[in-house]
This record gives sequence, structure tokens and C-alpha cells, in this order.
Amino acid sequence: MHLFLEGPAKTGKSTLIREEIAPYVDRIRGFSSQRLWMDGRPCGYRLTPASQLQLDAEYFPQMSGVFTWHNGEESRKNPEVFEQLGVSLLEETSGAPLILLDEIGGSELLVPLFRERLYKVLSAPTPCIGVLKLSSKAGFMIQAAGYPKEIVALNKHLRDWLLQSGRARILSFSSQNREVIRKEIKQFLKEVFHDVGTV
Repeated sequence: MHLFLEGPAKTGKSTLIREEIAPYVDRIRGFSSQRLWMDGRPCGYRLTPASQLQLDAEYFPQMSGVFTWHNGEESRKNPEVFEQLGVSLLEETSGAPLILLDEIGGSELLVPLFRERLYKVLSAPTPCIGVLKLSSKAGFMIQAAGYPKEIVALNKHLRDWLLQSGRARILSFSSQNREVIRKEIKQFLKEVFHDVGTV
């Protein structure tokens, strides 16, 4: 069974997951999206291994894994990051007790090779934890960032497939129910790693 959080942007979904998986990070595989900053402003996102718990980083021109970038005047999208690094990170999940997918449901679904590999990972018995992009946010990506309309259908298909397959629980996250969700994550991790302590 997989566990995904969904909710408004910048409410702490990824931060909460990082706080709870930190003790197990050396045993977790998968990927994370790192927010990039330039001159004190957000300027893009970068794909990093699950072992990289840092959610924010200062952007520099030679930085690897950057899949979207803008400076207010120009913007760049690099889908090949998912086709190469993304697929590689998913292939490296074999044998791991837990896979981090943070986040899914966005521009990565536009890359056929990555999308195919993602569904294979989600179809396998290894549990996954992560963040699922809201459908409204996928729609916003069309208007604000110029992504193709196909992204909304791909997001919906992924969410529907996760629920209909019975392979995932999708929890609605907000800053108000943060501690309730924390308990759910703790219980999930206890079952994955067979810990004994209290939740």
C-alpha cells in the first residue's frame, strides 16, 4: 500500500514527510523535487535523489537535475531530466523497503519513458510515500507556465488509477490537520520498517 499527501502548495507536505523519513533515509530510494532560489526569489525546481532531504537550494548555472527554471524574463523546461536522471532514480529503487516520490502528477507525466517506469514502480509491491499534485495545480501549470493541456488528463488518470487499483491512500493535507497526518505517516512507516515504538 502506498501513502500520498495532497493539498495546497507551500503548506508543508514535503517538509512533514522529510521530518518523518529522516531516521530511515539511508534505506529509502526514489526522488525529490528541490525548490531553487536566486537572489532571494524562487526560480525553479531540480530533481534530486531521495537521500537528499534538503528541500531548498541556491541556484547556480551549472547545477544538474534542473527541470524547470525562470528568471522573470526567460524560462526553460528540461524534460530530458526526467527521461535520464528520473528514470535512473526509479530504476535504482529495486530492493529498497520504501520509495519516495515527491512529487508526482505534474510535468514528469509528459515524459513517456518516465511515466511508464513510474507506473511500473507503483504497480510493484514495494510501498511508496510522497506528494500527489492537486488537479487544480496541474491546471494552473497550463495557464501560468505554458504546459500542454494533456497534463490535466494525465494527472487525473494517475489519481484515478491509484484509487481504483486499491494500491494507495491519498490523504488531504492542510496546515490545520498536520499533526493528524503526522500520526498517519508514523503508523505507515512503522508498518514498513516493522518498528516497535509508539505512534
